[in-house]
Amino acid sequence: MANSILFSNVNTNSKVELINYIEKLGYIKDINAYWNTDESESWSKGNLFIQIKQNDTDRTILFLVEKY
Repeated sequence: MANSILFSNVNTNSKVELINYIEKLGYIKDINAYWNTDESESWSKGNLFIQIKQNDTDRTILFLVEKY
């Protein structure tokens, strides 16, 4: 099961705020994830997975939460 949110017209610092928030919730950054080839970043905690991808040109941030 996955849910995603697309934030539009964002400030370029918004991604940092999201990262700080999910890390405060106890998510651990997964730097070796094979799906991080498109400049996205991912975190996991238990059976939950979060992926964040920022597009500076379109000023969007995709925030994906998946339970596996």
